[in-house]
Amino acid sequence: MDATAQADLFNNPTAPRAQQPKAGSQAAKVLSYLAGGGSLTPRDAQRMWECWRLASVVHALRGKGWPIKGRLEDNGNGSQHSRYWMGRDTP
Repeated sequence: MDATAQADLFNNPTAPRAQQPKAGSQAAKVLSYLAGGGSLTPRDAQRMWECWRLASVVHALRGKGWPIKGRLEDNGNGSQHSRYWMGRDTP
């Protein structure tokens, strides 16, 4: 995601009620990472920020109006995990 698109997400969120999370919070870190064009799985969030409840953080951000997308992916061992991203159709 280029700098203009990222700035648009923060300055003019697509949802009119989108609110910024508290600075320095896990939600702020997740939002910044996703808005920068990254995609996250729960394992990524655990490794990067010791965030053990990524789904809860994403749910809260969506509740504040942020257009976070997600899908289930196979782990290869019969279980699944979620992957989250913003700003494009697929990560």
